Amino acid sequence: MLSTVGCPSKQWQPELLGAQLGYLPQDVELFPGTVKENISRMSHGDDESVIEAARKAGAHEMILHLANGYDTEVGAGGAALSGGQRQRIGLARALYGKPRLVILDEPNANLDAEGENALMDCLQGLKADGVTLLVVSHKRTLLSAADKLLVLADGAVALFGPAQAVAAKLSQPLVTTVKSATA
Repeated sequence: MLSTVGCPSKQWQPELLGAQLGYLPQDVELFPGTVKENISRMSHGDDESVIEAARKAGAHEMILHLANGYDTEVGAGGAALSGGQRQRIGLARALYGKPRLVILDEPNANLDAEGENALMDCLQGLKADGVTLLVVSHKRTLLSAADKLLVLADGAVALFGPAQAVAAKLSQPLVTTVKSATA
């Protein structure tokens, strides 16, 4: 296998690039098949890697409580599961194979308190492992896990910098200047 170190990503073989990226979309769609197949990205992943991804995502215990555990059929689009269960299995899929860049779009959108705690633990664990995280969220609960924050307004960068400094600016009331019509 050729090394990809220093190569532009467009020169990487798609399967090598895909293995380095994890993605959790806002609307998680699972494929017809088992929980295990969905976590392993529909490959014939080994049990150890699937369980490792589920543990990192905080989904392992939840999966064990499903009717057939990892062999539970999820149905088309994950119809046999709740939104929170789909979200947690989708997170495990994003972490499968130990990617170095993980992109999470509204990762706590469908989570209950237990799922949100598992997500926060997951984010802290990924940071400790040196994984680069890009998290898109409207909820401030995820801010505590961030090193840097980027705030967009009307598609443009409004604020960017260390998380604490940006969060402090976000907590201040916005000051607007109104010009008098008579001026």
